[in-house]
Amino acid sequence: MAIAIQMPGFEGRRTYTPSRYSTTQPGRRDVVPRTLRILIEHLDQLIENPNQMDDDCAAKRYSELWSAYAKAAYIPRLDKVATLRALDRLKTLATDWSGYSAIPIDRRLILSAKEFILGLPTDIIGTPTVVPMTRGRLQLEWHQGNRSLELEFESAGRIHYLKWDSDAGIEEEDTIPVNDVAMIYALLQWFAAEPGNA
Repeated sequence: MAIAIQMPGFEGRRTYTPSRYSTTQPGRRDVVPRTLRILIEHLDQLIENPNQMDDDCAAKRYSELWSAYAKAAYIPRLDKVATLRALDRLKTLATDWSGYSAIPIDRRLILSAKEFILGLPTDIIGTPTVVPMTRGRLQLEWHQGNRSLELEFESAGRIHYLKWDSDAGIEEEDTIPVNDVAMIYALLQWFAAEPGNA
């Protein structure tokens, strides 16, 4: 059975030149997954030499590089529009929306979370789940297997975070300013990193 994999970037020329993610924002390092770095370094070999595999080692390397490309092509991206819509839907929650005396979500927290999302690059982490909380707060959550990152907007200027990975024995939580760019990027990069490389 054949599986077709969409290969973004091959438009017309049949070549692809990935660009490195870069930023001028303080606290953010260059974020390029290891498999994508390997691919960037060797992509010309994939394009130019598919039929010139003269030994098993070269054929295996060719296969590994295409596997890396397939993996890199599906790196999650932050869908800002979907997240902003989910945050806007929180405004419709009335008093006792949970059935357990929950209060409406604080509009200032919704605005703070929207500004937070708008300030993030789309290539650092996937789209979060937006979760209303009964005390009028809201939370952004990312989950993958036993790995979780939760950012609770406690006030317009403060975030309470939970960093959890039961496989690695990580359980860390603290409160940080919403404008602590370096710490926020460190948390997002931790979650987005391949387990074992964090």
